[in-house]
Amino acid sequence: MPTSPRHTPLLLLALSFFQRSVAVPAAQSGYAWRSGGVVVASSSIRGPVIDGNFADPSILKADGAYFAYATNQNGVRCPVASSFKFEHWAPVTGNDVLPNLPAWAATGKGESVWGPDVTQIAKEQYVMYITAVTKDAYDHRCIGAATSNDPISPFKPANEPLICPPKSGDVITNVIGGAAFHDPSSPAGQSRYLLYCERVLTPGTIAQTRTMAQPVSPDGLTTSGAAFPMTVADASEGYVNESPSVVYADGIFILFFSTHAWYDPAYTVSCATAKAMEGPWTKQKEPVLKTGMPALKGWTSPGSGTVLSGETDEVQGGGAKVKYVFHATEPGTEGNGHGGIVRSLWTATFLVKDGRVKAV
Repeated sequence: MPTSPRHTPLLLLALSFFQRSVAVPAAQSGYAWRSGGVVVASSSIRGPVIDGNFADPSILKADGAYFAYATNQNGVRCPVASSFKFEHWAPVTGNDVLPNLPAWAATGKGESVWGPDVTQIAKEQYVMYITAVTKDAYDHRCIGAATSNDPISPFKPANEPLICPPKSGDVITNVIGGAAFHDPSSPAGQSRYLLYCERVLTPGTIAQTRTMAQPVSPDGLTTSGAAFPMTVADASEGYVNESPSVVYADGIFILFFSTHAWYDPAYTVSCATAKAMEGPWTKQKEPVLKTGMPALKGWTSPGSGTVLSGETDEVQGGGAKVKYVFHATEPGTEGNGHGGIVRSLWTATFLVKDGRVKAV
């Protein structure tokens, strides 16, 4: 794996936890790893693979290892966990991969970083997309980029946001949950996109959300052309479509997204499919993850996840399997208020076949 010399021992130490089944010290990481395995809810849905908060996770595979990134917590702006086989996970301790906020982001009381997503552009070239509160207003959220030469070295943020719609009077357009997608079906054309949720806040009305795709340059650091919508939320979804991520599998594009409010038991993971990135996108009638599924064993509000877009496994007899990470709410913490809800890391494997998506 391409790493700088001072980070190579840290990476090797973190990954060695899986083979030795050694628990990560909670005092260093803020988590307690479930030594010796995970709580297996079904053959394809596993969790929690890390105890404690690991909200809004994203996933990257680089040089044979999986890395998951999460929303800020316990003083760490961007927690990271790693796994060799997408089964046993351990936090990468003592390492904040986003030690410095971008110049455009608020610090102090209003500081917050949501849903970091990392993509590999080339050898020793990684881009992280983050959502943060802007300095101009606490309720204004934008998406920026940061770069690094390996998955766990500190990422250096760009000075200006990548996507940041200006405020217009009392109307605020927030963009949140940026996720990268590299389209393997279009090597000669536009192949890189930044996906996100657009949320328009107008006083006296229900916030309107939709998932968006913004074409970006080959290095992932500048926009290229106009953004276009993929799905629009409706009343049956609580007017929320958020946390979009896309994979190309079995000859179609599959969009994973969450509906309803993140703290609501109605929070779900749903899917839409299309033959082209520009659509039209057709929503699948039933969510693929929802509260009450036996596989979740009483955990609620599954969602805000990311599909592994760079890897699919062909299935004998047709179809393809895709890997997905998400968070779910720990039983008994739902009524603790927003600050007390515990959202832990879970994983799932889905089968894509004949235009449908389901748990294996």
